[in-house]
Amino acid sequence: MLEVYIDGSCRGNGTEKAVGGLGVISYKDGVKYASMQLRLLKPVTNNEAEYAALMYALNLIVGLKDKIIIYSDSKLVVNQVNKKWRIKTEHLRKPCEVCQEGMACFKDITLQWLPRQKNQEANDLAQSITEVSND
Repeated sequence: MLEVYIDGSCRGNGTEKAVGGLGVISYKDGVKYASMQLRLLKPVTNNEAEYAALMYALNLIVGLKDKIIIYSDSKLVVNQVNKKWRIKTEHLRKPCEVCQEGMACFKDITLQWLPRQKNQEANDLAQSITEVSND
């Protein structure tokens, strides 16, 4: 079984100078398999960063046949992708559809919400990559 923990982060949410990032950590049969972080190149909202984290994770695991559980602390992303909540913000419709299509490519995949404190490692990766440097 592959367990993937994802998180998106945004500093300056909703501004032209917003800096987004994501963190993805995976465990295969309980052993850490991979850990990645990525800084997003354009300003995004926090919700867009959360969706980007899921899209990134889905791209990383393409072709795997394992049972896969993806954990996110974003209730919005989990519930919209799982079709429990409707999409009220139009700019999130396309990312949601892309994630739904990506998940449909796997035989045994689940997207599940978990509290932020149980997603701390992915949260730390996402937040650290968005720290603004004066270099």
